[in-house]
Amino acid sequence: MKLINAMSKVKVVALAIAIGVGAGFAAGGAFAGPLPPQQPALSAPAVFSGGVAGAIDQVAWRTSNAPSTKTFAAGNTYENLPGAYQSIFVPPNKRALIIARFTAESRCNTVKNPDPTPSWCLLRMMIGPGAGVEMNPQASAQPDSFSFDSPDRGTESDASWEGHAADRSYIVSGGPNGTTYVVRVQWAVTNTNLQYWLDDWHLTVERALLP
Repeated sequence: MKLINAMSKVKVVALAIAIGVGAGFAAGGAFAGPLPPQQPALSAPAVFSGGVAGAIDQVAWRTSNAPSTKTFAAGNTYENLPGAYQSIFVPPNKRALIIARFTAESRCNTVKNPDPTPSWCLLRMMIGPGAGVEMNPQASAQPDSFSFDSPDRGTESDASWEGHAADRSYIVSGGPNGTTYVVRVQWAVTNTNLQYWLDDWHLTVERALLP
């Protein structure tokens, strides 16, 4: 009898947890609670996009184990991460989904402590001939810019190394003669009190032709 009662209590607790989780997702699309201090809340609703493509038919990659360290002269000014680019070809009269993945060991620390304002280290991926356009999701504009790493209000040090990743996509056209597209990784900071460090990074670019 005690075993039956114990199992009944476990079922009740599990049901309560499930209801609580469901309520959290229904309320905000994730667990309810305050946002991290680095990312202010937005009043605009989320925008979703997506689709279905065929099999991946071409893969290109580039990697480096040489660290890059940078302090920026201005905040929110993106620059190319040295060496972090790769090209991929789209045949004539074809459309393709291009997927780019970037992983790296990173560090984002303040130069002067404490950090008086919320700040973070940014990353985006561009695609195209020439300067190109930002791949999706496009999140390089304030206040909702993509944080690849953060100093946690000055508590991170120059020995705070972590592994981080970003995944982006974009649909492009080969045009009448075919087009070679270049994917470039760019980095920036929200203010000049930050030092940004990336090492052991890997960039993968994949192509899936569309109907």
